[in-house]
Amino acid sequence: LVDELFTDLAGLEEDGPTVAETDAPFMVLDDLPPQFALQYTVLFVRRLTVTAVTMTGRLTQPHFGGPSCVAEELLLKFLLAQAEVTADLYELLSDEVETALQVFADGVFEDLDHDWLYTPTADGVAKGTVQDWFIPFGDERYVHPYAANDDGDDVESLD
Repeated sequence: LVDELFTDLAGLEEDGPTVAETDAPFMVLDDLPPQFALQYTVLFVRRLTVTAVTMTGRLTQPHFGGPSCVAEELLLKFLLAQAEVTADLYELLSDEVETALQVFADGVFEDLDHDWLYTPTADGVAKGTVQDWFIPFGDERYVHPYAANDDGDDVESLD
């Protein structure tokens, strides 16, 4: 997942400025809710990549605690899908493995609100901004400071 995000970032840096304004194929970004594609900028992908690195690091710890923000929910959804595809590719996707993945998914997500992001709006315009995806669910949740910057931050101030 992280390598794919780095690949997407390099492609967007070359072809950008947004996913909606390029014909380049993306490994992860093409799976994000399409109505937000104009908001998928280089800075957004950098923030998403940092979030993926942070989340996967926490995922290896004994007490993961679940996703900290909407961006992590989406990334974890992608990671679980990749795990299932990889297990299937190597003929390891037994009923037990499939059940384990489903039990984990059922327990790790507090809700499935992130799935509503894929519901098309009547006018085709995205409601909300992708910046909202990096807001922690609560004070006890951690989002990396680079990803949690506010709307006033720009690329130069984060470099």
